[in-house]
Formats: sequence, C-alpha cells, structure tokens
Amino acid sequence: RITELRLWLALLRSMRGLPPERVRPLPNLDTAVRAGDALLDPLAGLRVPDPWLSRLREARAAVARAHGAAHRRAVRGLRLAEHRALAQALAERESVLRHDLSDRRDAASTPGMFGDPLPPTAAHVRGDGMLQARLDAVAERRAQLRREGPGATFAIEAAWAPVLAAGGFDLVVGNPPWVRAERLPTAERDALAGRYRWWRGVGPGWRHAPDLAVAFVERAVELVRPGGTIAFLVPAKLATAGYGTTMRAALVRETTLEVVADLQHDPGAVFAATTYPLALITSRRPPPAGHRVRTTLDGPDDAAIPQAAWDGEHAWLLQRPEVVRLVRRLRAAHPILSDRVEPALGVKTGANAIFLDPPDAVRAWTRPALRGRDVRQHADAPRQRLLWTHGADGRPLAKLPAPVAAYLRPHEAALRRRADQQQGPWWQLFRTGPAQARWRVVWPDIARKLRAVALDDPDVVPLNSCYVAVAPTRSAMHRLAAWLNTPTLCALARLAADPAAGGHARFAARTVGALPCPAVIWTDPTFGSIASHRDADGAEAWAVEVLGLSVEERDALAAVAPHRR
Repeated sequence: RITELRLWLALLRSMRGLPPERVRPLPNLDTAVRAGDALLDPLAGLRVPDPWLSRLREARAAVARAHGAAHRRAVRGLRLAEHRALAQALAERESVLRHDLSDRRDAASTPGMFGDPLPPTAAHVRGDGMLQARLDAVAERRAQLRREGPGATFAIEAAWAPVLAAGGFDLVVGNPPWVRAERLPTAERDALAGRYRWWRGVGPGWRHAPDLAVAFVERAVELVRPGGTIAFLVPAKLATAGYGTTMRAALVRETTLEVVADLQHDPGAVFAATTYPLALITSRRPPPAGHRVRTTLDGPDDAAIPQAAWDGEHAWLLQRPEVVRLVRRLRAAHPILSDRVEPALGVKTGANAIFLDPPDAVRAWTRPALRGRDVRQHADAPRQRLLWTHGADGRPLAKLPAPVAAYLRPHEAALRRRADQQQGPWWQLFRTGPAQARWRVVWPDIARKLRAVALDDPDVVPLNSCYVAVAPTRSAMHRLAAWLNTPTLCALARLAADPAAGGHARFAARTVGALPCPAVIWTDPTFGSIASHRDADGAEAWAVEVLGLSVEERDALAAVAPHRR
C-alpha cells in the first residue's frame, strides 16, 4: 500500500495547478503492484506453458478495461488464471526435477570396472542435496497452492509471464535490503549460493559472503530485457569489496554501466543506515567502444571513467580519470606488498567475553592484547589481557594448568560451539601464527585512515580487529611501518578500501596487500635511517621520489585525501 500511495502522490504532483476538470482519475493499482519473495522463490527461471500466456494477457487486459463490480470480477479472474498457470508450471518443474534426480541416482549406482558400485564423491552428494532441496521447495509450493487457493501466493514468473516471455522488463528499479551475510541464517546463505553465481563467497565463513544486494543485482539482470535498464541503490562497498569481484566483472563485460555514483557525500542522499549508498544504473547490452561511466548523478562529464578501464580491475575506483591513471601506473611500475609479505588477521578467540580480561586467578597465563582501536601511528597501547592457552610454539596446550582449567570448564559447551572449532582442544585460540612472530607490522581493520605500528614487543598479541604483516627482520619491520604511514600510501589505501560507517574504511588484507611496494624500501640505506628515526616528513619525501610522482599526480592525490578523510 505504501508503494501505491507513493505512485498516486507522484501522479497528483504531475497534475498540480490543473483545473479540476482536467485532473484525471487515479488508476487502480490492485494488480499493478505486487509483493513477494523475488530472490529465493523456487519458481525463479520457471517458464509458464505457452497456452497460458495468451490467457494471462487477456485476463490482465480485462482488469484494465473494467470498472466497479466488473473490475472486481476481472481481478478474481486474473488471480485464478495466475493460480492455474502457476500450478501447471510447478507440476512440469516437479516432473523435470524428479527425472533429473532419478537419472543422477541411477548413474551413481552404475557398477565400476570391477562390478562394485563406486562410492559417491562429495561433489555428487552435494549436487544431489541441492537438487533434492529444489524439488522439496517446488513440492511445498504446490502444496501451498492447493491449501490457500488463488491470490494467496505470488511469483514474478506467473504474474508477469507474458512480459518475461517477450524478453523481460524495460526497467528494473530497486533499493534492495542492505543485509550483511552474517545476519542471514545458514540455510538461506547456502540457498543463495546455490541459486546465484555472483553471490557465491570468495572464501570460508560468512566474512567472505556478499551483501544480500549482490543477489538482487543478479536477479535484476535476469529480469530486465536485452537493452533494458536497471537502476538500483546499493551499498557503496559493492564497488570495492572482494566478494563483489564476480558481479563487477560481469557488469563491466556484459552491460553498459551508465552511472556508478558514490552518494556518501551527496547532500541530497539522506540515509539513516550506517552503510553508504551507491547509485548503480546499467543497461543490459554490451558496452560500446569508448563508453565512459558517469560517477555522479549530475555534474561535468569530465568526471566520467572509461568502462574498459575497469575490465580486470579488482575494484571500481570512483575517482577522476587522473587518479585512476595514477593508480594504474603505479601498479604497472612496482611490485605490490603481498608479493613480499602476506597480511593476515590477528588472533581470533570466538569468545571475547571469556578470553579477554579474565579473573586475576589466571592472570599469570595472560598476555597483552592489542585491539585495532588501540593502534596509533608509531605507537601501540594494549589495554586488555588475553588468556593464552597455547605454548611457546603456538600450539594449543595439551593440558591446561589447573587454575585455567577451573576457569574455562564452565564455558566448555560454549567454546565447543564456536564456528572455528572444528578440531583440536576446545580451549584453543585461532590464527595464532602472528602472535608467535618476532617482527610484526600491525594496522586496524577499521579506521579513518591507514595507520601502522611496528610491534616490537613479542609478548603483545594483536587481535582480529587488526591486520598483521610479519617482517623478516627488525629493520624490515620499521621500514614497512614507515612506508605504510606516509600520506601518499595512506591516500592510495583509502582509495581502494571498503567504506564503513562514520567516515571510516576497512583496510583489509586485499586492500593493503595491493599497495605499491618498490623493492628499494627493503634495502635503501637512506630510507632505513628515515624509518629508524621515525622521520615522517622524510619518509613522505622519499616515497614521492621513489614512486616518481609528478606535481600533477601529487595534486590529484591531495585533492582526494580530504574528501576521503
């Protein structure tokens, strides 16, 4: 009803100032505005049998022509036609799925070379499970149709079957829910991964699974006709996040990106959400040669970026062309940090309330713990203690000291339920490698700007709100920290970082690992002296010289830095 009211108000606004006799009656939107699950409907991709297409067209046309009691009868007729078309399509889908599942099981039971049935592979079992889940969903939808009758359920493929049969919608507009993967039930995440190619994660766990908006973008591309247009408001991090790589690559190569505009600083884009908005407008047709993508909803065209410049890029840099050219030049001219050291998250407890700041009775088995919020450039100030249940070699203790065992025993069930607790002692910590390294450079996961510290105290444990790069020597540690703290590197890192709430950004391993890191930073004696003396001005001047930044390039970065805070 809110959508109907909004459309009526927009129509009335268009007739403002007209004399009463020229104000047209408001249209009836009973069958024009529909609501339902657009993502995980088992009918997604279903084709309504051809004989029903003409009946649905006729039923919808009758609704548009009729008024009063005739209109109500026509609406009931349309609902009944949709119901019957849906029932027929579901019956055909169920038959096909049962046949496919039977064929797979017959193939799996075929004897091998020596006459014995071959054991099913993990992939085969997983495929059978996904097929069975789809079959169960279709069977449940058929049962729902029988129970609830016409009008009780909604499916895009039935409600607009004639539109989809003709190729799809001219325009798909949306502001999909901005839901992080960890807020979705596991079963729903698995269903999305099975249904949407772009939504599949890039690693284990929820941290690597996309925002729900990625699935909505892929669904929109399915529904729009060739040449049609999609206009969405999505989280700004979709332009840079690693989980959006597949989506971005497909959009760059298969669609014409009209506008990709970061609206976090747009005064007209007022959102109460803690995630910043991105305007995404794209047409379902291959991009013409030389096509340029606008990065603002209005403003000069000289801010547009060649779409081809994003082909093969791990992120979309929504910056002026001269900034994009600078980033590409540096990437081509220099190795990147991850070629030399591989950043990783710090130690994870999976139960901070249990392991951080435990009672004094176990203080002898604690170590200083460094959180991301406590990292400052060239300084760290651990404010918490971590109960350390591992030995000097980093392995979990085979047996806990009596005071530690007495403290942890009441929490055993909770510790066994931790997501990372797959094998090993239930009291173990996770990702303890960085805690054992002697020379480490640490920076916070979330901050307004990249800030790194050389962690010289081997007893301090960086937690998983930090990223850690292990250096081979003390000198290398100080050199790397000095390099990352230069204003030039801070600006480059912010360009590619995923936006976070409150003007902050996420400086993930992928972002920092992709920063330019010339080989001379490890060997140049001048830079070694600068780093050891924590000479910030000297480090910046040296970075500008080594990277070969022109005055114009320095100005371009300087113009970006205040904007990115």
